[in-house]
Amino acid sequence: MYCVYIVFYFRIILKAKIYVNKIYSLFIHNMITKLTIRNNSVFIYLTQAMIQLLHIVPENAYFIFTLKNKCLYITEADNNSRELPFATKARKTGSGWGIYLSKSMLEILEINPENDLIDINIEDNVLIVKKEK
Repeated sequence: MYCVYIVFYFRIILKAKIYVNKIYSLFIHNMITKLTIRNNSVFIYLTQAMIQLLHIVPENAYFIFTLKNKCLYITEADNNSRELPFATKARKTGSGWGIYLSKSMLEILEINPENDLIDINIEDNVLIVKKEK
């Protein structure tokens, strides 16, 4: 009898997690926002919903940047890639986390952080950033 209740309870939890992930993906798919500027730094602010969709633990996560066709692809680095010069760590900012971007990266993407909007997508645990047209 207890076994039936436990299985039923886990099915409800599993369905709830799937439902929440679908809701998060609806809000984050084609999210248009501005880059966050603090002092002389520019960063992408990761909300809790984005962190859950990326399936990362931000305290331990390192990220690798790949530039392709005026798009920035941000993926989580594996243990071997953490020593590469273009791997960066997420930093705690407020209630979320931030991934800092270099000015040269913004120049390549032709993004002016003060004026331009960016389009953020999450596909297959990859954060895709491009300039909003």
